[in-house]
Amino acid sequence: MRNHTTLIESTIDRIVTNLIRIEADIKKVPLYRLTMQDACYFIAAYDIDAEAFKQVDQLKPGMAVRACIFDDRGRRRIAWIRSDDVAIAPYDAFSQRNSNLSLLTWASCIFILSLLIGAAIFKQGWALVGAINVFVSIISMLGTLLAIAGLSELAFQPQRREAYEKWQSEPARFTAERSNA
Repeated sequence: MRNHTTLIESTIDRIVTNLIRIEADIKKVPLYRLTMQDACYFIAAYDIDAEAFKQVDQLKPGMAVRACIFDDRGRRRIAWIRSDDVAIAPYDAFSQRNSNLSLLTWASCIFILSLLIGAAIFKQGWALVGAINVFVSIISMLGTLLAIAGLSELAFQPQRREAYEKWQSEPARFTAERSNA
């Protein structure tokens, strides 16, 4: 299951909320542990859509669900989960990629433009305009680096892209089939 996602259909046995304290900035990060099929799965705010994460409290024990799971450093995580009443969407990898590509394009254009203006200013000897131009160059270079970091995150976590593709192919309404046997 490494770097791949798996779809499971199950019933939630138990939900436990953990509050992990990060000592560097004393911030609480919600982490939910769901027990299904005698296995623990974790939902964290950064694995799924930020708006959808607010619906995690609506999940209840005994609820029939369909979940997309993946393995991350030995821990089973949930990329998205859907039941009759609740649909918790995955992290939107494609819109994030498009945002990073747009940022990369604009930051690179501004950086090149500032280099061209800087070369012209250097010949004229305008110190103040040259200092402002250096500042703009540094900011645009930081934007370029942020965009590259965002794009590389998608390369290092292919399960986000795969989970979003599976979410798109899911039917709009979840129906749990229960057998009486």
